[in-house]
Amino acid sequence: RLTIVSALTRNVGRHAEPPRREDRPNGPRRGDQGGGRPRARALPYTLGPRVGGGCLAGQVTTWQEFSDEAPELAARVLERFEAHRHKTMATIRADGGPRISGTEVPIKLGEMWLGGMTGNRRFADLRRDPRVAIHSASKDPDVWTGDAKIAGRAVEVTDAEGKAAFRGAADEVPDGDFELFRIDLTEASLVRLSPERDHLLVEVWRPGEAVRPT
Repeated sequence: RLTIVSALTRNVGRHAEPPRREDRPNGPRRGDQGGGRPRARALPYTLGPRVGGGCLAGQVTTWQEFSDEAPELAARVLERFEAHRHKTMATIRADGGPRISGTEVPIKLGEMWLGGMTGNRRFADLRRDPRVAIHSASKDPDVWTGDAKIAGRAVEVTDAEGKAAFRGAADEVPDGDFELFRIDLTEASLVRLSPERDHLLVEVWRPGEAVRPT
């Protein structure tokens, strides 16, 4: 099985500023001349500034870009994430230890989201260190068909336009103020049983790379 904590310890000690979304190359889709990365679809709101620690390195991408680059894997990951309403997320506490929380992770407007009531400890974690890992709900071994995991960095959405767009697209948002983050993906993975159910199949994707079986 995959561990949701492992993604949080990757890249510790690196101090390069993560590339902003607008700095990432957007060349033609694969198969076109130039061989660049696919363009993300326009969103119905303006993306806010990135928040969180500046000692992180590596490429980031939206859910929509993940779906464009690796559509088959993205569809399987989405299936696992939508099989159950609640997922498990890992953040880093102020003392450096891991915090495990239950959460909902709606995928709307080409993005993954985390939202909830104000004053939430897991959101305070993300403001200190935006690294996050999210694991799909898992079934009992006798009926288990697979798990999906997303690792990434959370970006807080504080503007009224962004919150209104999310409220309009989400299935259920309570009245009143709420905290909202979108997740920029750094890795997606899927583990499942082979058709013969005698060994595991693991697929891993990172931005700008082909899907890699392990």
